[in-house]
Amino acid sequence: MDEEVRRRLAYEAQRRKQRGQLLRAISRALGIHRTTVRKLLAELTERREQGDSTLDREVPPPPVHRPSKFDAFVERIESLLVMYPDLTAVRLHETLEAEGFTGRYTIVREYLRHLRKERNPKQAFQLVETPAGYQGQFDWSPYILPGCGEKVQLWGCSLSLSRARAFEAWDNSRQTTILGCLKRSFERFGGVPLECVTDTMAGVVDRWECGRPILNVRFVDFAAYYRFSMNIAPRGMARYKGKQERPFRFVEENLLNGRKFESIEQFKEVLAWWIEAKAMQRPHPLTKHPLADMLAEERPSCSRSRCGPTTSARS
Repeated sequence: MDEEVRRRLAYEAQRRKQRGQLLRAISRALGIHRTTVRKLLAELTERREQGDSTLDREVPPPPVHRPSKFDAFVERIESLLVMYPDLTAVRLHETLEAEGFTGRYTIVREYLRHLRKERNPKQAFQLVETPAGYQGQFDWSPYILPGCGEKVQLWGCSLSLSRARAFEAWDNSRQTTILGCLKRSFERFGGVPLECVTDTMAGVVDRWECGRPILNVRFVDFAAYYRFSMNIAPRGMARYKGKQERPFRFVEENLLNGRKFESIEQFKEVLAWWIEAKAMQRPHPLTKHPLADMLAEERPSCSRSRCGPTTSARS
């Protein structure tokens, strides 16, 4: 490395250091080893002590943090998020305004987004495939129907291996409705999986004690009658039942998107057609075969009689 190149690298390394970059980042940016960066900076320091002040004239001083009106509310934001972890940026801005904050909504929104991104980094997860007839997943998803504006509770139940889907639309999510939807889903699939997965659904889970879900007694009787066990997803972990979450997204993108409905009854009619014509014809993510064909292959593994020794419901 000739002297001129070495001098330029030293200037660039010092420039980056004054901007707050670490040696590792400087090393990567310049394509040289960290030890070389240290030597270059040491040589530059020595030249400056001998009277070389060119860098001082070329490199701007590091930025100085200027206090803003937002700084005084940072601690208050932290305390509010401890009390209300799901607080939205709109409500946070309204609360701060009531306490004297005069800044704009956008700075609150960006700070809240940055804070939650730091606290909740994206986590890697592995998709688990279960054997035929082993697992089903079910859940509710509320929607406001475009057109009529009526609220509907959409029931969804899927077999984990074949991704076969059953949907129903209701105006409530009571326990009696859940039991009826499960029964009809089993009939549609032609059998009952060994295990069903859902979240902390009212009518299924009464409460949590010592970190474990306490199942509703009536639902336990239903599960014992149909001989399936229950697996309750940990709170706040939607991906635990991701094979049912994905079908709801498919509903939003391909059934509700671009359509209008005059009533819940009309929605039910369109839903019945859509399940057979669209949802069950969708290709399986692994085999690429239609879901209807995959259900036909998985059905024999689900078609167990409800008679015989019962399987106790478990969490």
